[in-house]
Amino acid sequence: MAYVQFYNHGYEYFNEKDDPLFSSDSTHSLLFQYAAEDLSCLPGLLHQYISQKMDLTTFEPKDTSDSSGLEQITKTLRSIHPYYEHEYKKTVIKAVGDYFYHLLTHAAFSNKKDICTARNAEWYYKRITGLLPSSWFTEDDFYQTYKTWAAKPEQASDEPEKQLRRQLPDTAAAFSEVINTQYHVYNMLFFLLDISANDLNTLTTAQRIWLFDRIFHESSGQMCIHTADRLSFQPTAQGRGHRPENGCGTANIFKPLHSLNGLNLRRDGIPPELAAYFHTAVEYAKQITSPNAYETYKINSLRQLLDLEILSMIQTGTMIRKCNSCGKYFVVSSRRTAYCNRVNASGVSCSAVGSKQSFQRKLENDEALRIYNRAYKTHHARIRSGKMKENHFSLWRMEAKEMLERVRAGELELGDFKKWVKY
Repeated sequence: MAYVQFYNHGYEYFNEKDDPLFSSDSTHSLLFQYAAEDLSCLPGLLHQYISQKMDLTTFEPKDTSDSSGLEQITKTLRSIHPYYEHEYKKTVIKAVGDYFYHLLTHAAFSNKKDICTARNAEWYYKRITGLLPSSWFTEDDFYQTYKTWAAKPEQASDEPEKQLRRQLPDTAAAFSEVINTQYHVYNMLFFLLDISANDLNTLTTAQRIWLFDRIFHESSGQMCIHTADRLSFQPTAQGRGHRPENGCGTANIFKPLHSLNGLNLRRDGIPPELAAYFHTAVEYAKQITSPNAYETYKINSLRQLLDLEILSMIQTGTMIRKCNSCGKYFVVSSRRTAYCNRVNASGVSCSAVGSKQSFQRKLENDEALRIYNRAYKTHHARIRSGKMKENHFSLWRMEAKEMLERVRAGELELGDFKKWVKY
């Protein structure tokens, strides 16, 4: 079990021990990078790995100790989002279990008979431990999840032909939850926050939420977000995971003080036996550094975490759009901003590329600017060659800009401007 705490425009993700695992700030860079990740390799990697470890027809484990496929899967997952850096095991277990179930279902449909008659918990455990390290789960964990279907395989033969086709063992069933989560998040960003989304950008936030919900959830217009249980709403403390100097956790500090409930402390004061605990608690409270509030939630999946992050962006009026250069989302403070500050492989930022492209477009549509730009380069070259002094160049540039504006205003002929800048 893990928790997320939202404050201002970001959040902090931490475990049950109150240790911070990762955080996100107002740029939401982790979210946008996740939305742009290519997950198309995951289904193929999982299918290939299971095929290497188990016969997909007989479901008998193969005699191989090669786990490089599993290592590649976990490495890929952990590169997608920091959430998977800490939760990759349960994600892989779910993906392997779902795909194994999918293969069993297909076998039952294809053979038109009960293939699970002799399949008990030991049978399942032997095959799953052939696919995953046994230290990742207990024998009962997997079997309890899938025994409901295994106990009623006769229902499979009654399914319509359309249902049978849907159960074919293709790679679309592999990591479907992970891939569908990304689709869901990307759709939320586009429908609810993207200020450059065609047609949607004319709607109010409430209208966009209503539209999104109607399209994706077919509900009555109430926003359907997979949020977790909210645990608290408190002032922001300095540093999740901080411990007082005496080394005990906050639970050890405040648990004895729970007995103060029901006492009139103003009249009776703090009982002597609790004075030390109370003093430590007061010192801890002094570490509150902001009057802002945070909300703490239990988190069970990446989808819950990202749903909450997007919800917080809606509530704070965050604007995002796709960069006109790299095509990835970024936070904007103005609707006029079209390029992000990401740096490409050549070491040039999108904003620099965009400025250059924007200037080139201006040159294409502005003859007077093209004339000025050519003359500027010529005069600037004279400085480097020693034929012109910098103060003379500065005076020329100021006058040239004034004359450029006169041409644009229609006060000066283009031909006269062209003759003047060449002197």
